[in-house]
Amino acid sequence: MRIKTVCQKCFWEGILSESSIWENIILQDNFLHHFKCKNGHDNLVLIQAFKFEILFESGLCAIRDNYYLEAVLSLTASLERFYEFTIKILSISNGLSEKDFKLLYNQISNQSERQLGAFLFIYSYAYKKIPEFLLDNKYKNFRNKVVHKGYLPNEKEVKEYAEAIYKIIKHYYIELLQNYKEFIFNQYTKEVGAQMEANKSIIEKLGVQITTLSPAFVLSLARPLDEFEKQDFESCFEHVKSVLYCD
Repeated sequence: MRIKTVCQKCFWEGILSESSIWENIILQDNFLHHFKCKNGHDNLVLIQAFKFEILFESGLCAIRDNYYLEAVLSLTASLERFYEFTIKILSISNGLSEKDFKLLYNQISNQSERQLGAFLFIYSYAYKKIPEFLLDNKYKNFRNKVVHKGYLPNEKEVKEYAEAIYKIIKHYYIELLQNYKEFIFNQYTKEVGAQMEANKSIIEKLGVQITTLSPAFVLSLARPLDEFEKQDFESCFEHVKSVLYCD
């Protein structure tokens, strides 16, 4: 997925023509992106978003652009990364250290069924109730048909799958934000710091100021909670069709 951003030096120097202001960056696993604008200025842009946010947005953009197979892959990965995110927030908020969490999670990191099992148990422990919303067998079978058998889905099937995943993530994310907001923001800060540390040599070499970018993703932490609660899937999809950042 590509997103649009602006060269900060051009912006502050008033070089604002439509042909020169927008720059595309391709999102990769390293959230710190280097690009050189059309006027030769070096830029470092740090994307502030959780992995599941980016993957879900990528899935919506793929549907918009008629890449239905790719959409299923992104949406599936988004749900799995959200389960990981939830497991981490609930574990750390209940006293597990970051170091011990990594050691434990490494035991299940390559097995999605074990990750789902961990989510079910840690959620039940933290909230004293069984999770109500899980992916229906209909959508599990659809996912497996696409991922493992090479089935080429149509738009209707993929939009239904995307909506099912959105409802699951939205339900549990709202619960987390209502009860563990401090831990979520702490995790946000930690991940930004980890990206800065991992890219220290690039930052020092280029010697330019880092621009932080928090795209208006439909699952963005920057969205007010009351707005997020009212947001349905159709409005998410309409948003992705109209935004400038997603290309």
